[in-house]
Amino acid sequence: MPKNRKIVSVILAAGKGTRMQTKDTHKVCCQVVGKPVIVHSLETYQRCGITSHLLVVGQHAEQVMSMSSSVPTNLMYCYQIEQKGTGHAAKIAATLLEAQGYTDDVMIVAGDKMLEDGIVTRLINRFHAQDCDLAFVVGDVDAFPASGRVITNDSDAIIGNVEVFDIARMRLLIDLRSRLREGPLSPEVAESMALTYFKREDKAAKALGVIWDFIKRGQPIDASILDNDFTADDFSLSINGNQYSPELLKSVKYANLSVYLFKAPALYRALKALGANNAQNEEYLTDTIGILAASGAKISMVPLHYPEEAMAFNTPEELQEIESYYQSKKNLLLHTPRQEAVRRASTWLQAFTIGDPAVIASLSSIYGDGRPAVELKRQMIISLLAGYINKYGDEDVIITRAPSRVNIMGRHVDHQGGMNNHIAIDLDCYMVIGRRQDRQVFIHNLEHHHFADRHFTIDEILADYHGEAWLDFINGPGVTGRLEATRGDWSQYIIALVARFQIAYPETRFCGMNIMAGGNVPIASGLSSSSTLVVAAAEGLVRLNKLDVSPETFVDLCGEGEWYVGTRGGAGDHAAMKFARRDSVVQVGFFPFRLIETVPFPAGYTFLVCNSHHRAHKTVGARDVFNQRVACYNIGRELFKQEFPAYADRIVHLRDMTPDHLGVDYATFLAMLKRLPEKMTREEIITRFDPDLVKRFFANHSQTTSDYQIRSVVLYGLAEIMRSRLTPIILERGQITEFGRWMTISHNGDRVVRWRTDTAPFEVDCSDEALDRLIADEHASNPDAALHLRRGAYACSIPEIDKMIDIALSVDGVMGAQIAGAGLGGCIMILAKQESVDYLMLSLLKQYYDPNNLEPEIHVCYPVEGSGVIMA
Repeated sequence: MPKNRKIVSVILAAGKGTRMQTKDTHKVCCQVVGKPVIVHSLETYQRCGITSHLLVVGQHAEQVMSMSSSVPTNLMYCYQIEQKGTGHAAKIAATLLEAQGYTDDVMIVAGDKMLEDGIVTRLINRFHAQDCDLAFVVGDVDAFPASGRVITNDSDAIIGNVEVFDIARMRLLIDLRSRLREGPLSPEVAESMALTYFKREDKAAKALGVIWDFIKRGQPIDASILDNDFTADDFSLSINGNQYSPELLKSVKYANLSVYLFKAPALYRALKALGANNAQNEEYLTDTIGILAASGAKISMVPLHYPEEAMAFNTPEELQEIESYYQSKKNLLLHTPRQEAVRRASTWLQAFTIGDPAVIASLSSIYGDGRPAVELKRQMIISLLAGYINKYGDEDVIITRAPSRVNIMGRHVDHQGGMNNHIAIDLDCYMVIGRRQDRQVFIHNLEHHHFADRHFTIDEILADYHGEAWLDFINGPGVTGRLEATRGDWSQYIIALVARFQIAYPETRFCGMNIMAGGNVPIASGLSSSSTLVVAAAEGLVRLNKLDVSPETFVDLCGEGEWYVGTRGGAGDHAAMKFARRDSVVQVGFFPFRLIETVPFPAGYTFLVCNSHHRAHKTVGARDVFNQRVACYNIGRELFKQEFPAYADRIVHLRDMTPDHLGVDYATFLAMLKRLPEKMTREEIITRFDPDLVKRFFANHSQTTSDYQIRSVVLYGLAEIMRSRLTPIILERGQITEFGRWMTISHNGDRVVRWRTDTAPFEVDCSDEALDRLIADEHASNPDAALHLRRGAYACSIPEIDKMIDIALSVDGVMGAQIAGAGLGGCIMILAKQESVDYLMLSLLKQYYDPNNLEPEIHVCYPVEGSGVIMA
């Protein structure tokens, strides 16, 4: 929690709780696992950093005050004389806070809520991270049928909240109006209809008013009663005085669970605008959502990971459900005689919940002793396990993990045989996976409103496979048609992984899987969130099917699997995720794949990963750019072989086009590069090459692509291949300043603009004259003429990324900076001295995030262990 911001919790505990049937005990004083609910709540809020509390009391006030005062914390009380709704209760508390001059933050929650620490923490984090005026907790509508519905428009912007009572009243009136068109209704039929919508007569009476009076007097109901006593507004959704079509209810995703965090001024303003113009003639606290939304306030919803994170009760039966849940958490026995990967989900859950030393040691081996990630990942795994049990039941499961990666040198060259130099970072994808007895795969995500539930069968996805090569299969109409119908869906990455492995191991009939996934890798940020899905799922697939897979094969199959979704990159990301080592930089090579070297990460320095918030979408247009650059590499290589047939047999990949490999001096090599055209049109390429070769060049990008910048792209690739090869050497020598320079040169090969007071196009001169000058510098023994110091022009950055780079490079102590990932958006990575990190973050905040109204997202990273299965 920011040190300059405080939170006061306002706990609404004045209600009578008549349905609890406990005349002498207030609801919040009922016990759960031997402790009053109000005590549980206060202790939870204390653990989450909220140390001041204001209780709104009414009936049994003295009892509530006595119970709550047993918790050592800062307590205040205010008294609600009349029960006029939750909004009225909040007004009483707000009046007291405003009179005291309180201007910080206010969490308002009902006293009968049992919240777990995780949801309170996420609420606070989201509220502060997005600088919200209001953030509130929501859950699935199916899991919370009695909770208010959050209404959004076609753009998913929040309009407001409608209470279930008001929705039921509207639907009943619409139903009555429809039936009355056919003629009058008997009082018996009308009463039956009313009690279908309202199980209790007092609720039906409040909803129907005069109609209910007619029913009780035994009088028939006719259309004139609706016409005389109800207006058009009664047949629509009313939010903040505006009427909306009932059709909006069809798109409702979330139920409002009435746990709110406000900025105090926004709360005071909204409460003063509250009215009681609703079916129950009460002041609803939920109406503050619509009031603030209409004023343009910043509002955010925080979804539950599973329903038990926010439980509430109105009846003894509901209280017993809470008791059973918390008792089961308390009573689960832990038995871990040895390290193992497969356990019952409930056993894993208990181990992580109590912080069993074995699981803490397992996480520490990944992230390092005492690092904050250990606790954060423990909480994430708890959410995943609880979600798995809720979705699939309690069964044997494994827990897999794949970290995101930062390729600190060797971008865009793994598919050309170049090397990558990786660290894995503590942004991960986790999966809880259970074995099925059939061939079906069910996948669910904790953020399931962003990543919808999906299901497929292994036989179905391979129905069009007839023994052909993998590339031919995925280029066939079956796969391409399926992709076109589900473009961008997250399930395609898991389908791709399963299909590639099943084809590679036809003798093993793979089992189905139940998968619960979650993680914190930013989407479309250049940190390979899609590859973390693939690798985490592959770890589970291999384990559950007992496949004998070498690490090298594992990486290759994961990389080839991603070709399924349309890109044609290499396996560098997957290699980094599999082979990463804690506190180290790992160099890997390709064709064949090999782990080359591991060197310590430089002491006293840190990498920062900063999100530009410009998503690197894998749309058709983006894929065209990526695949067109790859085509430039391939066209340039084949042109070189045509121009110098004596060397053609030595060249298989772009990495083979180096002076050392060809046996020529550097100046001669530069002269040879002049034979490559600066650019070519599609027509020129078609004329120059064999039709089969042309078909391969153009297979994966559109025919509308502009000219192919052959020389500048090839020069970038050759220089990056050289830089990536030399990286371990320069790091072991401690030449961090020089390495930082290489990072910046590498980014300049992707750069599209230069920022000073304004943007200016960034142009790289790869003309014949420029190469002649470079040859002259080489003859003069100028060290700056070296191949690894060339920029070339791959040009996959965007102006916003370039601006972030230039801001970073202006800070003392920043050694170098470059784009992360494939480009066209996403993140940058910065190498900086540790003592410069604070000023660097401030500079990015003031010069990039704030002026663009963007949420700061800066990750201070350290190298963590590679992918695998959690053992304990």
